[in-house]
Amino acid sequence: MFERYKSSIEKYCSEMGIEIPVGFERHPAGRFAAIDLDQAPPRLVAITWSKEAEAISYLQTLDPACRMRVLDFKDRCEMTFVGKTSLHRGTPL
Repeated sequence: MFERYKSSIEKYCSEMGIEIPVGFERHPAGRFAAIDLDQAPPRLVAITWSKEAEAISYLQTLDPACRMRVLDFKDRCEMTFVGKTSLHRGTPL
């Protein structure tokens, strides 16, 4: 399961010009991934999450001005962080 997400994430990043950090290789890949849009080029966050609650916990630690894109590679859609407590499904990948 984790390998499927890893290859999907790597393929998406490659196609979209998103930098993959070295640390991404150190952990199994979960279905939720975050892209730091404040970096140039945009950069994948090295840690991914298997549960939505884990992704939300990470997002809650960030400065509100930080621009992040959260993607769900199981349901193949972008997620929107709403109200500091939930993620809503958005546009398909």
